[in-house]
Amino acid sequence: MKGLKAPFHSFLIPRELRAERLPEAFRFLNEHLPVPTSDDGLCRSPIFILSAGWRSGSTLLQRLICSDKDVMLWGEPFGDTIPVPRLAATVENFTLDNPYTRYAIDQFSGEFSNEWIANLNPGLEEVRRAHLAFFETLFARPAHGRGYTRWGVKWVRLTAEHGLYLKWLYPEAKFLLLVRHPLLAYQSYRGNRWYTIRPDYPMTGIVKFLGHWCYLAASFLRLRDALDGKLIRYEDLIGESSLVQELTAYLNIKLESKVLKRKIDARQDKKPLGWHEQFVCQILAGNICRKLGYRTSGEVLAMNNA
Repeated sequence: MKGLKAPFHSFLIPRELRAERLPEAFRFLNEHLPVPTSDDGLCRSPIFILSAGWRSGSTLLQRLICSDKDVMLWGEPFGDTIPVPRLAATVENFTLDNPYTRYAIDQFSGEFSNEWIANLNPGLEEVRRAHLAFFETLFARPAHGRGYTRWGVKWVRLTAEHGLYLKWLYPEAKFLLLVRHPLLAYQSYRGNRWYTIRPDYPMTGIVKFLGHWCYLAASFLRLRDALDGKLIRYEDLIGESSLVQELTAYLNIKLESKVLKRKIDARQDKKPLGWHEQFVCQILAGNICRKLGYRTSGEVLAMNNA
């Protein structure tokens, strides 16, 4: 990928959050498993917000989605324990040459006592159902039990490759891929000490922050079509645009745009950005910023340091 070298990834992105092998795995899984039926879940079209890191407006977008009284959108549940990447990692090696596919129970026709059954397993369809049961039990049923007919989750650590995992479970899911200018997101984040993975990976400093942003934002650009997702810039969300109407049509829900005018927990003490932070952004994120229509010039600093 141009503008983002592998050593940079390796140094800044925890292995548990990388998902390079998932696309190949899900090409195989989608080809060799039946299409899920309507009996497989309480809601066939959950809404997933994938945000390129923190302070990018994901909670504002979450609140907008929840303005439809039939929708419950969970917010980064158990986020720094990364349950979704760890679940997805359990299927990232499934391909045609994976030895376990040969030992699925449906591959046997004789007496088990006369077969090599050391790796006997229930098969890939049951693996999918087991993963689906996690999301249905943890998210769908609690929402349904409280009277909501639609549910979803927002995350700030998941790549679009993890979105492929969610789409494998819910083929009709809707994906909102949210980005904000990385300098402004960092300016809002600066001073916090949150974690990509607790307790070993605190998010400290602009280099780590921009590394996380680049990795996620690049994946959104790369796979938004595969997810049939909608890429959203925070700046467009809060601006005067037709985006709310577009989201209403895409998600098939009723949204109240007045939510966007109501600020909750907005930070007012942001310190000005410095030239060195702009320089780091140009070096690490300049290529991806340009693809998203963002500038990394002094205009950004002047606008937000005024």
